[in-house]
Amino acid sequence: MQKYIRQLTTDIRSAARPEAYEPTQKLLSTSIEDHFAEVEAWLADELPQERIGEILGLEAIQFPPVERLNRNQLRKICEAFEQTMQTYNVSFDMPKRLPWKMRYQLLVSKLEDSVIICDEGFVTVEFCEYDPSECPFGSRYCTCKQYESMMPKFNLKLSERAKDLVQHINAAQQIPPNRTHFHLHYENDAEDRDLALLGKPIYEWLNIDIARFPANDHVGYDDTYGITEAIIDLFPEEAWSWIVDASLTERYETCVSLLKVKATYDYAGVFYTNKQEMDFFERIFQFYFDQRERKKWNDDWPF
Repeated sequence: MQKYIRQLTTDIRSAARPEAYEPTQKLLSTSIEDHFAEVEAWLADELPQERIGEILGLEAIQFPPVERLNRNQLRKICEAFEQTMQTYNVSFDMPKRLPWKMRYQLLVSKLEDSVIICDEGFVTVEFCEYDPSECPFGSRYCTCKQYESMMPKFNLKLSERAKDLVQHINAAQQIPPNRTHFHLHYENDAEDRDLALLGKPIYEWLNIDIARFPANDHVGYDDTYGITEAIIDLFPEEAWSWIVDASLTERYETCVSLLKVKATYDYAGVFYTNKQEMDFFERIFQFYFDQRERKKWNDDWPF
């Protein structure tokens, strides 16, 4: 077995990029334009990708079962594996104190994964989903626990409810006349509509159960963002320009408040309300909406 391990580590190291340990003249002379060109290619998902097993020229079957290797053999294989991948600017995110046995198994499990190959940037292969209850490193080596007290408690039922709510909000666009966006108009003169004649809140017209909206501090960022964006998508993009700099919490509260505005619906994509209702809506977010911006909002109604 020792002879095979020696050959295996030699094969792994022979796959390294020879120019990686010392900067080449090409890398030394790389301009800032070249750097940003690579960043743009990365953002556009245009950089080449290659399977880790192909980079090393090895398949999982060529790695011996973990129970047949001693600690020193495991260490040598893992070091060869990681050091070779570092020459391609690829690293693996694992706890430093992780036993070699576990490290070996995790590395071999990634042979089928593909990674981006870049000249200047670095790629990190992750194993963790940041859920301590399902940590691949086990409870003893989980690094998420030290941050757990700083994170809001994740409520799976609320998260599922939030995702279901997003689907219901998206379905509102199927209400006649099946428009891409709704519009909200209000009058500020003698023709101002009587509040008693407004009918019902916008959420009822859209068949959305307002009681299902969770408090924004009870669900995670992704769910809060998803609900907020779903509401924003109901109205024209330019209608929300005045809250673009607001925090996610403020945007969420503002969007939910808008659904509570009482209005009539003409079944042609337009809701009508009155200034009394809009004054109430304005008070919802005036704590972060300064006087100048509110005046501009009143003078140039965005919806």
